[in-house]
Amino acid sequence: MSQPEGQDRSGGQPPRSERLGRRLATTPIKAGGDYTTGVVLLVLTAGCIALLVLVALPQADSGGGIAGSIALAVLALFFLAGGVSSIRGGMAVQGRDVHTHEHGLVAETKEGPLSLPYADLLVYRQQTNHMKGNTVVRTEVSWRVERRDGTRWEVGPASALKLADLYETVLTRVCERQAGPQMAALSAGSTLTFGDVSFDGHRLRAPGIDVAWADVKETKLANGEVAVLVPRDGRLVKELWQRVGPAGNIPNFPLFWALFQQAFANSRPGPSAGAGSAPAGPPTSATGAVHPQLDPSRPAPPTSGSSGAGPSGSRS
Repeated sequence: MSQPEGQDRSGGQPPRSERLGRRLATTPIKAGGDYTTGVVLLVLTAGCIALLVLVALPQADSGGGIAGSIALAVLALFFLAGGVSSIRGGMAVQGRDVHTHEHGLVAETKEGPLSLPYADLLVYRQQTNHMKGNTVVRTEVSWRVERRDGTRWEVGPASALKLADLYETVLTRVCERQAGPQMAALSAGSTLTFGDVSFDGHRLRAPGIDVAWADVKETKLANGEVAVLVPRDGRLVKELWQRVGPAGNIPNFPLFWALFQQAFANSRPGPSAGAGSAPAGPPTSATGAVHPQLDPSRPAPPTSGSSGAGPSGSRS
């Protein structure tokens, strides 16, 4: 049920500023570009209609210019549809701000302020590469941010493109904030769950996979897919890459990948194994963006010496 405008959707908890700490910055979510584009398209629509009425239709009545009239009418409809769509998209988010605090975000929504603490967030980063042959001609990145109770924060694809830096920063801070508790839970033998993938210090479970870490020979991130190499019974196929899942469907992926690799490393025999060798935090770049090796669009080397071919997966 929606809350009245201005009321914090936090279940009667202390005010959001107290829970999330000092406000650091405010990012306006204004689809000004979309709104302007819509106005321009509507002006072009009016121009097409004027040409149609003043020039093309009189010529059509005299037996000529029928094709031109049809072309102008189609063009006017195209501009009209694009203009209305752009303006509606802009008005949907216009005037809403996002406040960055020490421990989370406060998003101003139609239903009121929405508290988004870093410790409670799931951030999904889905990258789609549009291919022409073997060449990436265009890349699109979409984001989804939600609390563990299922409450989502969405601003629309056009605004999401403009907020890419904010999303990258949020993903980094979420991973940093959750790294300590998650690593402690893994060391204590608890099961960690990231979307459809779960694992503890002994086993890995994902759709179609239930395998002991001791049986995993290698892990890999390539073409946007996480995969593990496991032995198989059979004369012809001794080992098989099994798909764990696409990186875009795994929330807080940099943190997931660090913990996933740590659980695998802990299961290896030798002096480097053990919970004490856990990394301090998620592998992100100094600028706060996802580390390039964890970019789902880039192949990453396997964790062991073998470099066997992994599953092609979907180009995501």
